[in-house]
Amino acid sequence: MGIMRFLKLILFSVVFLFLLLTAMGLLFPSNVLVSRAIDMQASAETAQAHVGTLTAWNGWLEGMDKAVFNDKKNNIAQIGNHTVELLSNKNGEVIAKWIGKDGSEMLSTMRIIQHKSSPNTTTIQWQFEEEIGWLPWERFGSMMHDKILGAMLEKNLANLKSYIEQSNK
Repeated sequence: MGIMRFLKLILFSVVFLFLLLTAMGLLFPSNVLVSRAIDMQASAETAQAHVGTLTAWNGWLEGMDKAVFNDKKNNIAQIGNHTVELLSNKNGEVIAKWIGKDGSEMLSTMRIIQHKSSPNTTTIQWQFEEEIGWLPWERFGSMMHDKILGAMLEKNLANLKSYIEQSNK
Protein backbone atom coordinates (compact mmCIF):
# COMPACT_ATOMS: atom_id res chain seq x y z
CA MET A 1 0.00 0.00 0.00
CA GLY A 2 2.79 2.45 0.88
CA ILE A 3 4.63 1.96 -2.43
CA MET A 4 1.45 2.72 -4.42
CA ARG A 5 0.95 5.92 -2.50
CA PHE A 6 4.55 6.92 -3.17
CA LEU A 7 4.21 6.24 -6.93
CA LYS A 8 0.99 8.31 -7.03
CA LEU A 9 2.78 11.16 -5.27
CA ILE A 10 5.62 11.05 -7.82
CA LEU A 11 3.19 10.90 -10.75
CA PHE A 12 1.09 13.82 -9.48
CA SER A 13 4.24 15.82 -8.70
CA VAL A 14 5.61 15.34 -12.22
CA VAL A 15 2.27 16.26 -13.81
CA PHE A 16 1.89 19.31 -11.55
CA LEU A 17 5.45 20.47 -12.30
CA PHE A 18 4.88 20.08 -16.06
CA LEU A 19 1.61 22.02 -15.88
CA LEU A 20 3.22 24.74 -13.76
CA LEU A 21 6.15 25.13 -16.19
CA THR A 22 3.76 25.13 -19.15
CA ALA A 23 1.62 27.85 -17.54
CA MET A 24 4.74 29.93 -16.81
CA GLY A 25 6.00 29.36 -20.37
CA LEU A 26 2.71 30.58 -21.81
CA LEU A 27 3.45 33.96 -20.24
CA PHE A 28 6.31 34.34 -22.75
CA PRO A 29 5.46 35.54 -26.26
CA SER A 30 4.93 32.94 -28.99
CA ASN A 31 6.72 35.11 -31.54
CA VAL A 32 10.37 36.13 -31.09
CA LEU A 33 11.81 39.04 -33.06
CA VAL A 34 15.51 39.92 -33.00
CA SER A 35 16.52 43.04 -34.89
CA ARG A 36 19.70 45.05 -35.44
CA ALA A 37 20.54 48.01 -37.69
CA ILE A 38 23.65 49.77 -38.93
CA ASP A 39 24.34 53.01 -40.81
CA MET A 40 26.83 53.06 -43.66
CA GLN A 41 28.28 55.51 -46.12
CA ALA A 42 26.76 54.16 -49.33
CA SER A 43 23.77 54.71 -51.55
CA ALA A 44 20.70 52.50 -51.25
CA GLU A 45 21.45 51.06 -54.70
CA THR A 46 24.94 49.99 -53.60
CA ALA A 47 23.58 48.41 -50.43
CA GLN A 48 20.84 46.66 -52.42
CA ALA A 49 23.45 45.17 -54.74
CA HIS A 50 25.21 43.59 -51.75
CA VAL A 51 22.15 42.15 -49.99
CA GLY A 52 19.71 41.51 -52.85
CA THR A 53 20.93 38.04 -53.87
CA LEU A 54 22.37 35.10 -51.98
CA THR A 55 25.48 35.10 -54.15
CA ALA A 56 26.14 38.72 -53.12
CA TRP A 57 26.23 37.65 -49.46
CA ASN A 58 29.49 35.82 -50.10
CA GLY A 59 31.57 38.93 -49.44
CA TRP A 60 30.26 39.66 -45.96
CA LEU A 61 28.12 36.86 -44.43
CA GLU A 62 30.09 34.53 -42.18
CA GLY A 63 30.03 30.97 -43.52
CA MET A 64 28.76 32.01 -46.95
CA ASP A 65 32.11 31.19 -48.56
CA LYS A 66 31.33 27.51 -47.92
CA ALA A 67 27.69 27.72 -49.06
CA VAL A 68 26.29 25.13 -51.44
CA PHE A 69 23.61 26.39 -53.81
CA ASN A 70 20.70 24.01 -54.34
CA ASP A 71 18.98 25.51 -57.39
CA LYS A 72 19.87 27.00 -60.77
CA LYS A 73 18.70 30.51 -59.84
CA ASN A 74 20.91 30.57 -56.71
CA ASN A 75 17.88 31.34 -54.51
CA ILE A 76 18.44 28.37 -52.17
CA ALA A 77 21.71 27.74 -50.36
CA GLN A 78 23.00 25.49 -47.60
CA ILE A 79 24.89 27.71 -45.14
CA GLY A 80 26.29 25.69 -42.25
CA ASN A 81 23.36 24.00 -40.49
CA HIS A 82 20.72 26.09 -42.25
CA THR A 83 19.04 26.05 -45.62
CA VAL A 84 18.39 29.61 -46.76
CA GLU A 85 15.75 30.38 -49.37
CA LEU A 86 15.46 33.86 -50.84
CA LEU A 87 11.72 34.58 -50.96
CA SER A 88 11.60 38.15 -52.28
CA ASN A 89 13.65 41.19 -53.11
CA LYS A 90 11.36 44.18 -53.64
CA ASN A 91 11.24 47.86 -52.71
CA GLY A 92 14.37 47.82 -50.57
CA GLU A 93 13.30 44.74 -48.62
CA VAL A 94 14.98 41.34 -48.89
CA ILE A 95 13.09 38.43 -47.29
CA ALA A 96 14.61 34.98 -46.78
CA LYS A 97 13.54 31.85 -44.93
CA TRP A 98 16.16 30.09 -42.81
CA ILE A 99 15.39 26.43 -42.06
CA GLY A 100 17.44 24.59 -39.44
CA LYS A 101 18.36 20.91 -39.62
CA ASP A 102 15.66 20.25 -37.02
CA GLY A 103 13.04 21.84 -39.30
CA SER A 104 12.71 25.07 -37.31
CA GLU A 105 12.01 28.08 -39.50
CA MET A 106 12.98 31.72 -39.11
CA LEU A 107 11.98 34.56 -41.38
CA SER A 108 14.79 37.02 -42.13
CA THR A 109 14.03 40.52 -43.38
CA MET A 110 16.63 43.08 -44.44
CA ARG A 111 15.36 46.60 -45.00
CA ILE A 112 17.41 49.19 -46.86
CA ILE A 113 16.52 52.69 -45.69
CA GLN A 114 17.87 55.65 -47.63
CA HIS A 115 18.27 58.85 -45.62
CA LYS A 116 16.57 61.72 -47.45
CA SER A 117 18.75 64.37 -45.80
CA SER A 118 21.97 62.53 -46.71
CA PRO A 119 21.68 60.49 -49.92
CA ASN A 120 25.02 58.81 -49.30
CA THR A 121 23.98 57.42 -45.90
CA THR A 122 21.95 54.23 -45.77
CA THR A 123 20.63 52.20 -42.86
CA ILE A 124 20.29 48.45 -43.15
CA GLN A 125 17.93 46.92 -40.62
CA TRP A 126 18.08 43.11 -40.37
CA GLN A 127 15.64 41.08 -38.33
CA PHE A 128 14.87 37.45 -37.63
CA GLU A 129 11.39 36.35 -36.62
CA GLU A 130 10.48 32.92 -35.26
CA GLU A 131 7.27 31.33 -34.05
CA ILE A 132 7.80 29.44 -30.79
CA GLY A 133 5.82 26.34 -29.84
CA TRP A 134 3.84 25.96 -26.63
CA LEU A 135 6.20 23.56 -24.86
CA PRO A 136 7.87 25.14 -21.82
CA TRP A 137 11.47 24.37 -22.84
CA GLU A 138 10.86 26.03 -26.23
CA ARG A 139 9.48 29.16 -24.57
CA PHE A 140 12.23 29.36 -21.95
CA GLY A 141 14.88 28.68 -24.61
CA SER A 142 13.62 31.63 -26.63
CA MET A 143 15.02 33.96 -23.97
CA MET A 144 18.49 33.30 -25.42
CA HIS A 145 17.56 34.21 -29.00
CA ASP A 146 18.43 37.88 -28.62
CA LYS A 147 21.87 37.15 -27.20
CA ILE A 148 22.73 34.48 -29.78
CA LEU A 149 21.10 35.89 -32.92
CA GLY A 150 21.78 39.51 -31.95
CA ALA A 151 25.54 38.90 -31.77
CA MET A 152 25.47 37.14 -35.16
CA LEU A 153 23.48 40.00 -36.71
CA GLU A 154 25.81 42.65 -35.31
CA LYS A 155 28.92 40.84 -36.53
CA ASN A 156 27.57 40.28 -40.04
CA LEU A 157 26.20 43.82 -40.33
CA ALA A 158 29.63 45.16 -39.34
CA ASN A 159 31.16 42.89 -42.01
CA LEU A 160 28.65 44.23 -44.55
CA LYS A 161 29.39 47.85 -43.65
CA SER A 162 33.13 47.30 -43.95
CA TYR A 163 32.72 45.39 -47.22
CA ILE A 164 30.51 48.05 -48.82
CA GLU A 165 32.51 51.03 -47.62
CA GLN A 166 35.80 49.47 -48.76
CA SER A 167 34.37 48.62 -52.18
CA ASN A 168 33.20 52.26 -52.53
CA LYS A 169 36.73 53.64 -52.17
